[in-house]
Amino acid sequence: MSDMRLIVMGAGGRMGRTLVRTIAETAGVVVAGAVEQAGSPVLGQDCGVLAGVGANGVAVGADLAALTAKADGILDFTVPAASLATAEVAAKAGLVHILGTTGFAPDGEARIAAAARTGTIVPAAAGASSTRHGRTHPDRRAVLNSWLEVLAPYLSDYEPAPGSPLQ
Repeated sequence: MSDMRLIVMGAGGRMGRTLVRTIAETAGVVVAGAVEQAGSPVLGQDCGVLAGVGANGVAVGADLAALTAKADGILDFTVPAASLATAEVAAKAGLVHILGTTGFAPDGEARIAAAARTGTIVPAAAGASSTRHGRTHPDRRAVLNSWLEVLAPYLSDYEPAPGSPLQ
């Protein structure tokens, strides 16, 4: 049995930190890599510490391609320019790319479609939500679990951990 190994793009940002926290709270998945743009002040820092869940031994780096060999999928909620580059790397490496970035220009949409012809790109749907303080917010764990259901068939050696919602 092996855990699903995920790379978090934009790991130093608000959404990236939320994804790292959610992965830490979810059985059967681990952070395999954390990426930020070159020059980011968080490069080299432990992404678990940044996310407030304690050290997980995964330092934030800037080289996505160097991490792909030890991952099963990529979670990407960044900006269009970064997501375009991520889509191309993910397709080349044969990784599933969960894409939550919006705001692509028409040429960017075409590049995403081209990457999807050779790779697997899954648009991140809002999925589940909960209401707090009178406002509706995505339920982080439910959304991650829905993505895991999408990813699991692509992983030949993945077997859900005990207690995982995918069992």
